[in-house]
Amino acid sequence: MPSFEALYFKEKLNKVNGNGRVGIVTLWSKISYVFDLLEREKIDLSNVAVIGNLYGNGLRQMLRNLLYNPQISRLIIFGQDLSGSREELKAFFTEGTEDFDENGITYRKVKGTNRILDIEMSRELFPFSLDIVDCGAPKDKEGLELLKKALEKPLSNPNDSLPRQDIPLPKVEASVSPSNPAGHVVTEDNPLDAWKEVVFRLYKFGLPVELKKGKRKELLNVKVVVNNPHEESDEELQKYGLSLEKFKRYQEGILSSDILEGIAYSYGNRIRAYFEVDFLDAAIERFKKDIQDRHAYFSLWDSSKDVLKGLRKEGSASAPCLVSLFFYILAINCV
Repeated sequence: MPSFEALYFKEKLNKVNGNGRVGIVTLWSKISYVFDLLEREKIDLSNVAVIGNLYGNGLRQMLRNLLYNPQISRLIIFGQDLSGSREELKAFFTEGTEDFDENGITYRKVKGTNRILDIEMSRELFPFSLDIVDCGAPKDKEGLELLKKALEKPLSNPNDSLPRQDIPLPKVEASVSPSNPAGHVVTEDNPLDAWKEVVFRLYKFGLPVELKKGKRKELLNVKVVVNNPHEESDEELQKYGLSLEKFKRYQEGILSSDILEGIAYSYGNRIRAYFEVDFLDAAIERFKKDIQDRHAYFSLWDSSKDVLKGLRKEGSASAPCLVSLFFYILAINCV
């Protein structure tokens, strides 16, 4: 039986026993958090090949890792889900994929979801059935019991003799139009048109860069002005693979001071509790006293820790992408 070997995200996976035939997917929960929890509970991981995340966009790479390692016969889902990646993974193996055309281009997605896959990937590529066991989140005691049983349950579909499949990710070639990458301003009447224009600018003018964590297209200091901010209809959002329900769920998370176990940080926690002050309440109090206040500026970074990420033990495990908030009343007088 071949040993587990990752084609993608090798440095981000926790390889436990290369000869194991079970994989554990922690979704948005930190791998180290789940691994430490299982060790504290003295759970036998001898048949676990690898433990990895699945935020959502990595589904294409994860499926290719599985095709390259057909000895993995069971996937155990055990983690917090913040993007719908749990249902997308399950739907791929239970419902499969479907193609659709948009502006003369054929796309492929997981049935029943908005998850877009490349045209090279489909359920039919898997010549074996994969046993997927959903054990919920680490905070649920019953989930831990389900995970124990899933590890103890004999594997009924050994795939040891199947050959590896290496399905390369399709290469996308695009030219970059000249511009000042630090000088883009987008002004639109509604949020969806603003988003479409930002995506257009990024693909047309974004500079390709290669960082340690992967390749990116980069525009710096893009300013986006939405003249008439309002809630877009779910029907319009669905045309672009977006979901109003997910946006509202994400909005609730930003407004909540709670932080889930195993998550490095949340915007809501940084805004409303982390610094022992509720920035939203503070902004309201400032405007009650002075409607022209210009001091409702809040940083979400803890510079004493976030700047030290990866440098010292006291540094953060990860740092927020949203780094600051500035609230003020802008009065525009047209003469």
